[in-house]
Amino acid sequence: MSFKMKHLIFLFIIFTLIKTTISQCNTCGPVSQAACISEDQYFPCVNNIPNFSQILRCPTGSVCANVAGVCDTVTLTPACTICGMCNALNGYACLSQTSYSPCSAGQSINWPINCPTGMICYPTGTNTDPCTSMTWMQVQRCPSGIEPPSVSSTTQVTPTTPKVYISPQSFCRVNNPGYYKNPNDVTCRTYFYCYWYFGMTGVVMGCNGNTIFNPTTRTCVTPTLGFSCSVV
Repeated sequence: MSFKMKHLIFLFIIFTLIKTTISQCNTCGPVSQAACISEDQYFPCVNNIPNFSQILRCPTGSVCANVAGVCDTVTLTPACTICGMCNALNGYACLSQTSYSPCSAGQSINWPINCPTGMICYPTGTNTDPCTSMTWMQVQRCPSGIEPPSVSSTTQVTPTTPKVYISPQSFCRVNNPGYYKNPNDVTCRTYFYCYWYFGMTGVVMGCNGNTIFNPTTRTCVTPTLGFSCSVV
């Protein structure tokens, strides 16, 4: 078995741990003979066994469902929903192709954090790497939001300097255990938790309710007139 095949099977197993509103993810539909893995992506099935060799995607304007031809353009009710769903293994949920939100008690706190430029939110990623630079057509994805733009040969693009994304792992390697402001989050709804586990590492955590992270007290607090969230 090739490494790519092992990787796809591993992702398929892990992906079943994502909570869904409709429990048809990763299940071969008796009518469609396809296993939906997101709102518009699927593995084709042969004799009720998913073919992991490739991820197929429905055309724009349709969703993956247990219907003849797999892709439904009528009811637009997907068999598998992953947008906004918290991963059972990780502490975040993809809100769109390019944004995610930390989860608290298994629920998304719905405060979007953008992925670095050119990357997309990966539902089966990790707390430290919720975004991936892999080709967006080849991985499970939340289809909500704007598609990655295609640039024609005649289109001139003004170069921009992308904001540097600081991962919790790289941040915590040079800091002591504790709670720190998330330098990627301008809302202060999330923070970094640094801890020792065979070396310093860290994860993104989220404040509950309407509270925000105060870097001075290193706790989540109710916003007051005297405290503002600023990027440091």
